[in-house]
Amino acid sequence: MNQLKSVYLFIACMLFAALALIIASLVFNIGDPTTNSIERTHAIYLKPSYWVDEQSTASLTDALEQDFQNAEITKIPWQFGNQTYWLKVSVTNRTEFIENLTAHFDNPMLDQLEVWLLDAENNIVKHKQLGDTLPNLNIHEQAFPHFSFQLNAKDSNVLVARIKTTGISKTPLTIYQSDNFNDVKKFSFLIWGLFIGVTVMIALYNMILFISIRETVYLAYIGYILSTLMMMGSVLGFGYYIWPTPMQNWLQVYVVSTNFSVAICALIFGSLFLRYASIKTKLNTLIKATLAILLIGAFSSFLLPEYYAAPVFFVCMVPLYITILLIVFNRLLTDFVWAKYYFFSWLPLIISGAIQPLVLVGVFEHTFLTRHAFLIGVLLEVLLMAMALADKFSHQQRESYFKATHDSSSQLPNETLYKYKITQLLEQQHNFIACFIELKNFGQFIPYMPPKAKKDLVNQVYASLQPVLMNQSQIIMIEEQGLNTVKLAYLRDGVFALLVNHGTNRESLNKLLLNLQAHIPTSLLIDGILLNLSSHIATCSSIYCNQRSGLLLRKTWQTLFQAKQEGVSLLHYKKESGDDIGQQFNLASELHSAIEQKQLVLSYTPVYHVKNKKLISITCQFSWPHPEFGEITQQEIIKLAIDTGLNVQLNRWLFSELFKTINTLKENHFNGQFSLTLSLNQLNHSGFISWLSEQVTHFDTDNITLYTQHPALDEQNQMQETLQKLLDLGFNFGLDNFHGDLDRLFEARECGFSDVRIGHLFTKSNIQGHKLTLLLSAMVDVAKGLDLTVTAISVDNQEFADIVNQCQCDFMQGELLAPTMNYRILNSFLLAQQSRIGNLSEL
Repeated sequence: MNQLKSVYLFIACMLFAALALIIASLVFNIGDPTTNSIERTHAIYLKPSYWVDEQSTASLTDALEQDFQNAEITKIPWQFGNQTYWLKVSVTNRTEFIENLTAHFDNPMLDQLEVWLLDAENNIVKHKQLGDTLPNLNIHEQAFPHFSFQLNAKDSNVLVARIKTTGISKTPLTIYQSDNFNDVKKFSFLIWGLFIGVTVMIALYNMILFISIRETVYLAYIGYILSTLMMMGSVLGFGYYIWPTPMQNWLQVYVVSTNFSVAICALIFGSLFLRYASIKTKLNTLIKATLAILLIGAFSSFLLPEYYAAPVFFVCMVPLYITILLIVFNRLLTDFVWAKYYFFSWLPLIISGAIQPLVLVGVFEHTFLTRHAFLIGVLLEVLLMAMALADKFSHQQRESYFKATHDSSSQLPNETLYKYKITQLLEQQHNFIACFIELKNFGQFIPYMPPKAKKDLVNQVYASLQPVLMNQSQIIMIEEQGLNTVKLAYLRDGVFALLVNHGTNRESLNKLLLNLQAHIPTSLLIDGILLNLSSHIATCSSIYCNQRSGLLLRKTWQTLFQAKQEGVSLLHYKKESGDDIGQQFNLASELHSAIEQKQLVLSYTPVYHVKNKKLISITCQFSWPHPEFGEITQQEIIKLAIDTGLNVQLNRWLFSELFKTINTLKENHFNGQFSLTLSLNQLNHSGFISWLSEQVTHFDTDNITLYTQHPALDEQNQMQETLQKLLDLGFNFGLDNFHGDLDRLFEARECGFSDVRIGHLFTKSNIQGHKLTLLLSAMVDVAKGLDLTVTAISVDNQEFADIVNQCQCDFMQGELLAPTMNYRILNSFLLAQQSRIGNLSEL
């Protein structure tokens, strides 16, 4: 096993190295192409100037007559408004070569962009019209507004541009050699493709999570990702490559609205992710108020021109940033463990989000990297947020598991985890003793105690027992909580439980338990009330439970009940105790009442066809949620009913409920098979067979299979007669829990059985891998040779499912496919699985 872990670690290191190499290569190759502008790489000099046409009426001739003000492009006072900007750049080539140049106007959202190349006498050498209002531009001219021209050696030309737009008019102008401009496009495509690919994949990943989990937080995040994609596609221009041109033009017209949608989705996602949506606090009120402001701003952005809507958006960012910072830092103070990724993911977004306005106002120089800073920030945020969502999902799973397996007030393991620990020990063939400690009269005063007082009481008792538990090595650990070892469970009100190694002799066990009992405080002051405490202790050894955890718990509960009746402080279970008979009759009386009052519970497990994965059958089980002894299994109920003469009443209830379920599901369009696991001894009663004959007169029994472990070929004649009567009534029979005895297969076939269930020999034994495949394959071949179908049970993992498929079993059931469920859940499950429901007659 250690060697296998080393191999996995080596593979993980190699994969990490490969990923690191790819990332390093990307970082190395994505440089800043703006450093290759023509004035930085060649002896070509630029002299820029500008003039603002407030009326937007001037022609080229009128503009050339105006007094242009000399200023660097980055120093031009760009403003929101309806004015027109004229740029004039004198370009002088002092080299001995002809230069092929490209002027890049880095703003794909311009409505009108008209460019002229003039000679020294202001004659037009070249003219070109650009802008998103022109219909006949190619996709590269739309995404990268540019003007290519040739500059002769030792020559000078003037580049004049007219810029008019309703949005952000700031247009960084950079002139490159043509080859260097191609590098700009190449680097842009690389970073755009990376951004689009990552965001789309993460959006799809979140969609799958939403379909699986049905949490709206994933929908909100998908909305955020799509809004960001639309907004960045408009601002940077890559939207022309992913959206139809009319849609891209529409998005550019309403780019402020897409900015609002990003803010709205981010706030909704933050409130859902950080769990503010479901609680009433002042921060929740603040979130709603901020959301209302953003919605009003978003609505106004559809009505106002962009140069009015944009300032409204920047004003709305103030309450948004304040709200987000407050909700993030408040959650960090209370739940840093799972909120940390959310906090870290917002850092690059906040930092990069601040860079763009600072570039807009001229604090930072416009470069390729500052131009794409927000995109890079969003990319990092999306990646970190994917980790945050995965961490949140993992945290929710751990939290749900903890809630299901621990007492809510004391945080101690509950009966579910205690039973699971017992099951583990039984599977490991470990002998041990279950011990219950119940506080006397607990049920009398607990209804009058508030939850906090109850919690304090349980915690004080636990604190009193903890030193003894930690110092006793013979007490078995139930679980580890961080660095703490937990050896005590809390089963229900006033009942604690622990597990002791079986190697402890009776005298040592008594000494240990009495020591524990002595450490329970005789009186406690809880919520101003003085409580007098004493306890009963009951034990039962695992050797009496026949490898069944439920039976061990039931026997321990019985012993505790007996200890209370006898008024003794410590009682050990005795197999030969004469009171067992009395307890059995008491339990039989309770079972009789439970049957009459319909307190027994049916549960259902779907069965699937192995080849086409169609749901073709439903297996029915029943149990008894006993108020004192916990859940009593079907096998225990059947044995008790047979031993005490209640099998007819039990059978009538069972088949009545089964027929009712079949009729109800038939009305809901499920006509599949149903099956029950029973004993022929349970059915061997003439009165019941007569009753069943009357019930099935107008009922189709061909779709019901009864599973039993023992074909009746070698049984007494009465058993064979019972089997034949049931076959004559139309019921099918199957062999349950087959353990590999081939003689049983031949007997089953001769008795008219049609199916065989492979049992725990295959699913619970140590036979694994190739040996399991060979053994199962041989059994399946024999069964099919006898014209028997094969159903695999307990298909709880993919490895066993693959073996079942490889061995060509016919049907399978288990947790991997669908869990056991009650009727309400089954009904919803079948409605959701309509497309997967099949019929045996169609196979």
